[in-house]
Amino acid sequence: MNPLRRRILQIGLTAPAIGSSAWRTASAGDTGQCESRAILDEGLHWTTPDGAEAVCRRIADAGFNVLIPCVWYGQGTTWKSALAPWDRRVRAHVIRDPGYDPMRKLLSEAGRRGLEVHPWFTVARRADGVLPEYAEPVTGRNFDFYNPGFRGFMARLVDEFVSRYAVDGVNLDYVRFGGPRPGYEREREELVSEVIEQVADRVRRRRPGAIISVDAAPWEPTMRSYGQDCVRWADEGLIDVAYSMQYQPSPSFAIVERLRATMRRPECLTMILGNFDRAGPDGTEVRPRRADHLARLIEQARVTAPGNGVAVYYYGRLSDDQVVELRASAFRREAKACWSRA
Repeated sequence: MNPLRRRILQIGLTAPAIGSSAWRTASAGDTGQCESRAILDEGLHWTTPDGAEAVCRRIADAGFNVLIPCVWYGQGTTWKSALAPWDRRVRAHVIRDPGYDPMRKLLSEAGRRGLEVHPWFTVARRADGVLPEYAEPVTGRNFDFYNPGFRGFMARLVDEFVSRYAVDGVNLDYVRFGGPRPGYEREREELVSEVIEQVADRVRRRRPGAIISVDAAPWEPTMRSYGQDCVRWADEGLIDVAYSMQYQPSPSFAIVERLRATMRRPECLTMILGNFDRAGPDGTEVRPRRADHLARLIEQARVTAPGNGVAVYYYGRLSDDQVVELRASAFRREAKACWSRA
């Protein structure tokens, strides 16, 4: 397992007591509640002909109002692109039906249920030998931020997508180098920031009002040597939302509170909680987290980091028990997605 991913899954501090409500009204004169409740789908469940309807129905039943579907996992596209080949996991669907467009189907199903859609791009992740001209020269497991061709490619790729689909935002993951390099923090931050800046500029031009979010680990001291500084990106208005990845059973609420206390725009920093637990001697067995525990974590996160709601990772471990419990407790009140923008 990647050492950084292991750190993301293992770190944890005791959570402070729950405080006051983080709810807001949707707009002046509107008595409805507003809170973004996002869930990430990494497994491409939405790309099958029947998958879009099933995913949207289940997450709406649970009370989520934002879907973050992975459209680029560093191994090909989930749409017909002039810039990169199809992801092999989606290619079979379009071979059977050349007119099939997974994203158009998803947007139609999401619209019927009032769900926002924020496509998810894993920026530096690379797999299946795709686009070797942009690969890191040593291992090839990641794309190379030092390569100006790659930096321009990623901006064009996202631009191609948002020019075609009327999405509500864009989520960026793996916004970092593949490994740390102490002493080169500034250089690396500038290169990664250049990609985010290019992507954000193109998205906001194409889709005014679209939300730019990143998935990050601001609590990890070594992250700047990976080129990642989401706190600065948020404070400078480069991004709207910085999701702090907190997948462990006892998330680092105290760290998030301390980070927010240092920020000019603390409302940008919110949390992605895990809905799964790891078991077995190597932690390779992944099980859905107890539904009541997940609900309590969501209640705590909305108080610890109010402003941009809460997110859950990931759809592949959204159990029926979690759907029922969230609707009965943490998400018992209907809410529209709303955001604190840069």
